[in-house]
Parts: sequence; C-alpha cells; structure tokens
Amino acid sequence: MSERISVLLMIGSLAGGGSERQMIGIAKMLDRTKFRPVLFLIYASGELLKEVPADVPVYAYWQDQKPFRFNYPGRILRDQKRYLEKVLRKESIDVLYSRTYPMALVAGPVTKRLGVPHLPTIVVDPASMLRDSKERWMRLKLLLLKRAYHDSELVLTVSEGVREAAIAFYDLPPPHVRRMINSLDLERLDRLAEQPFDHFRPGRFHIVHAGRFVSQKGHRYLFEAIAELVRRGHRELSVHLYGEGPDQDSLQQLVAKLGLQDHVELNPYLVNVLPAIKNADLFCLPSLYEGMPNALLEAVALGIPVVSTDCPSGPREILNEGELGRLVPVADSVAMADAIAEVIENKQAAFEWAARAKKEIRARFDPAAVTPVLEQILESAVGS
Repeated sequence: MSERISVLLMIGSLAGGGSERQMIGIAKMLDRTKFRPVLFLIYASGELLKEVPADVPVYAYWQDQKPFRFNYPGRILRDQKRYLEKVLRKESIDVLYSRTYPMALVAGPVTKRLGVPHLPTIVVDPASMLRDSKERWMRLKLLLLKRAYHDSELVLTVSEGVREAAIAFYDLPPPHVRRMINSLDLERLDRLAEQPFDHFRPGRFHIVHAGRFVSQKGHRYLFEAIAELVRRGHRELSVHLYGEGPDQDSLQQLVAKLGLQDHVELNPYLVNVLPAIKNADLFCLPSLYEGMPNALLEAVALGIPVVSTDCPSGPREILNEGELGRLVPVADSVAMADAIAEVIENKQAAFEWAARAKKEIRARFDPAAVTPVLEQILESAVGS
C-alpha cells in the first residue's frame, strides 16, 4: 500500500442521477492527505463529467474498447472484468468502492481474485428491483450479486430500510451490512438553486416532482390526487414533472384521460432542476419504492414543504418519521390529495415547518459530517 490510500470509485456513467451525484461528491470530498481517488466508468458520458476534480484520473471502458464485431452472452461482462483488473494493477488500487448493482457484478469476482477489498453500495430494495426489472437474465444476475456481496469486505446501503431488505434478500450476515447515508453538497446545492428561473405562471400553486418516468415513481397516483383536488375546486394547481423514461407517452395519455392538460406538464430532464424546486410551493414524491431519494432530500434542504409516500425505503428516514414532512400511504391517491390540500390551505405554516426541517437536514447530511464516516470505513477495509 502506498502512503495514501488509492481508492477506485466505480459507477456506470456520470449522468445526473442521485448515485452519480454522490460519486462526484465523494471524489471531491475525500481528504487528499489520506486518499488518492481514481474514477472508473463504463461510459465516459453525462453532464457531471465536467465536475470531476482535476486531480482524479478517469478510466472509461467504452472509451478504450471498440465495439465487438461478434458478441455473445457474457462477453462484454468478461471483457469489462479484464479491463477493471488492468486498471486495478496500473493504479495500485488499495480499495474499491462501487455504486449500483451492475458495478458490483463486474467488481466482485475481480477484487476477490486480486485480494482488493470491495465496498459495494446497494441503493434500492433488491426484491422491488427484481419485481419491476425487465432486464434479461435478472435472476442469474441476482445470484451472482449474492456471491459478490458475500465476498465483499463490507456491504454499504443508503438507508436502514435498504439494509434490512438486502440482509433478507441476499441472506447476508447483519454485521456484514452497514448503512452509509448520502451526503448533500450544500455549497453546490445553494449555488445551483439560485440560478434564474421564471417558468411558473403567477397566481398558481406549483407542485414539482423530479425523477425518471418509470412505474416505480408512482406518477399515476399523483395525477389521480390532482384530479381529485381539481374536483374539490382547487383549480389553481400546476404540477411540473421533470425527467425522461419509457413511461413518458403513457403518462401523457393518462394526463389527457384525466382531463389534466391545464394542470400537469411533463417537462424534459433538466441538468439543473434545483431552481424549479426552490421556486415551488410543494415537492411531491409519489414513489412505490426508493432507496434514499436525493430529490426529496434536496427539496427539504432548500426549505420547500414536501409530501411523500411512506414507501420502502428512505422517505421515512429523511423525514424523521414524518416530523419533517408529510408521509402518506403508498398508492393512495386520496391520502395524497388530502395531504396536498392541507399544504395549500395552510401554506404559511407549511413553509415555517419546512424551514425547521431545512435546518435539521442540512446538519444531518452535511458532507463535513458524512465524509469522515466513509473515510473511516475505507481505512478499516484496507487495514483488515
């Protein structure tokens, strides 16, 4: 081991998702007197690439590998393992931190063979992931993941709910799985949230949601809640969704079916959605399941009232059992409508409540508090 610990940070790309933002935050915040971060990507793509610190070497599999003329099942995975081994040896990596399950599939066998400690992070309930996944060979992948997690130095999870789910699903010993919460780059959050934004119509009550257009996010129940509120006479509602995904067309059709064209708009994914959140009257998270939803965390940290489903897992932990925002049952559009109506009718009180929540969340998820915990985990993994 060199004087500084060489840490390989491994993720698929640097698109603007929550895990990608967390990886950039780790790359920025690791103490350079103790650690030397190196970044490993599958794709050299994503708007966050420009935020990689200048002192962090970046390796990208598809940047160095030409497409295969002939492919067969397992060939790309095997070649990615070969490429990872090359990087581990070249950079004299002491410990590998991977994020999302495809990275664990690649890293698990290689780190075991080379004796490099592996710290995979699980970001979502695996049982829910299996139920909703349309990927080929998913059950085989989960068997391989189980082996990778058992062979790892320590499995990290983004919330206690995901920890409990992972222990049960992968039959992991409880001491082998540890919750490691996300951090919030508060300086970045405030700087980006202050960018000019004038897209909202005056005189309306603006609700924002940011996330992929997929069934997991539960958009249907938010739309049904809005339809219920319009029936009750709340015609001032404007709901702004920002994202992309395979369900976009079906969601547009549902908006039309419910007669909500004047109340709901599906907007393209925004690289910086924070000004929209900051200018909203309410942030809604109608998800069926999550891991540790960054958009919800950011909304609370910006002082915006929130209504979220009490889904597994993350929202209950973020909102401290409902003390920092409203929790409603999953897939219950009437309960969501009631919670939104309460905010509309008590807007000043809701923002006073949100201001208290903002203060608590910023203290709890401050990188200055979270990063030293990860650094201690990395040091312990290398020391063992």
